[in-house]
Amino acid sequence: AIQLARAGHHDEAMSHMERVLREQGDTSFDFLALTAAQLDPEARAGLLASFERLLAQHPENAQLVLGRALLLMQDKRLEDALRSLERNPAGSSEVAPILLRAQLLSKLQREDEVLPLLERGVRLHPDDRRLRLTYARQLVELRRFDEAIAQFNDLLRRSPEDDDLRLSLALVCSEAHAWGEARQHLQTLLQREAHVDAAHLNLGRIAEQQGDSVTAISEYRAVGAGNSYLSAQIRLTDLLIAGKRAEEALNHLQQARTEQPDYALQLYMLEIEKLAALQRLDEAWQRSNEALALFPGDLNLHYSRAMLAEKRGDLGALESNLRLILDREPDNSMALNALGYTLADRTTRYDEARVLIERAYSLNDGDPAILDSLGWVSYRQGRMEEAEQLLRRALELMNDPEIAAHLGEVLWVNGRRDEAREVWNKAWKESADNRILIDTLKRMTGKDTP
Repeated sequence: AIQLARAGHHDEAMSHMERVLREQGDTSFDFLALTAAQLDPEARAGLLASFERLLAQHPENAQLVLGRALLLMQDKRLEDALRSLERNPAGSSEVAPILLRAQLLSKLQREDEVLPLLERGVRLHPDDRRLRLTYARQLVELRRFDEAIAQFNDLLRRSPEDDDLRLSLALVCSEAHAWGEARQHLQTLLQREAHVDAAHLNLGRIAEQQGDSVTAISEYRAVGAGNSYLSAQIRLTDLLIAGKRAEEALNHLQQARTEQPDYALQLYMLEIEKLAALQRLDEAWQRSNEALALFPGDLNLHYSRAMLAEKRGDLGALESNLRLILDREPDNSMALNALGYTLADRTTRYDEARVLIERAYSLNDGDPAILDSLGWVSYRQGRMEEAEQLLRRALELMNDPEIAAHLGEVLWVNGRRDEAREVWNKAWKESADNRILIDTLKRMTGKDTP
């Protein structure tokens, strides 16, 4: 039955498992249900019907109860799956049903019920690793770090050779600002030559949090190719630039491209971003030309180049790069929005801009950046009430100085100057250096402060 289930022959597997059940042997109906995740809905419905038939004959079979709940969850019938477990007490005190109930409660956003369930499970099964680990992770989700650390320490005491567990504990200690304990676990990982790059990355983060940029830079430099590499390069570059060592940062990125050619594209994009932030726009443009020569088909690079063109005031290059993206990905909402917003903000092609932004909105109506663009083009077209409503919604979703600048301008032009100043003042207190906010204030009030 198990081999047939692995091969995808679930009907045949079910008939063999039924025979095991009749002979009163140990069944694996839960395994059968787990392997059904890739079935089409019709085939899964047939398997579920078989489970229901057997449950009518064997209502106390805990694996059948669990298997039915698994199948219902695979069908996204979460409430039905949870009720199936809660109504039938068979096996309810076992580890697998407890873990599945916790998963279902989390998916249903009933997190307040998850922790008591897991606490009870840990009391019933104090030596079960999966249950205690799930409990510890739930404590982390609730930011109850001290309790989570205690659980992870208990797990590590039972499995001192488990390097994955030690890394998890180090990360939780970092979240709790228990820097000394976190550092100790990370250094142990280095001694054991386990998770070396992750250990160096997180030792760098700890040093950075404690204001020790020299140690942080050293740790970030030690991170090799792998999942931690790009994060380390970003932090290293930012620290060098913040320390007035911009040339060293840029030279490092160029050298890194030679040493790690597999990351050349990402390192080019990082260098372009940093050059643009330093207002070295011509150098950034040159780097984007070099990168495009090597990676002509990369759409992220074209998008980055479009944003750089906007900073240089080259609207033709901006439009051509975004049009290239849309030729290949007509439903790219980010490119649609960027082009639509630029046309609304920098040209008088308002109708064309609106078509692009509305298309982006139809693809992603919850994106505050798209709502902002839609509000801005409405303002440009003189649809003031609509503009205000859209911009207020955008600002509620994302507290962003650019959205605040736009909403304030709409209110100001409508003669509601006190409200406009209130919106601008709040944004200015949080982002006094935002270019769009400053430009808006100067145009509207003649000053660069509210």
